[in-house]
Amino acid sequence: GVGLALKQANPSARLVGVQAAASAFMHSIMTHDTQENVPDLPSLADGLTGPVEAGSITIPLVRQVADEIVLVEEDFIAKAVAFAWKNYGQTIEGAGAVALAAALDGSNRPGAVVILSGGNIQPEIHAEILQKMEAVL
Repeated sequence: GVGLALKQANPSARLVGVQAAASAFMHSIMTHDTQENVPDLPSLADGLTGPVEAGSITIPLVRQVADEIVLVEEDFIAKAVAFAWKNYGQTIEGAGAVALAAALDGSNRPGAVVILSGGNIQPEIHAEILQKMEAVL
């Protein structure tokens, strides 16, 4: 929905989707036209894992609006969860943190707008991430 609205408002805007490298099904669809043989490993972004249902409207919509799908590693997802808490007091789940993870990974995307969504993270997992990332941030 956000992508459709963005492209309608500004067709030249670049929309970059972000996915966990641990379960890169949509990335594979976009870059290789298949999701066969894609590993499905555990991820903090568990809401984004698993294959995309065949025939899903998601695939043509993403193809229509996304200019690129980038992958982020688990350590950057954890860093993004901790960063959101430490800097903004926001509790975000792993799937909601992937865009921030991409912004924090050092790729330097000037002018990027990051959408943070989803706070459905188990409190003990959130606390564990904060503890592990305390020295990093």
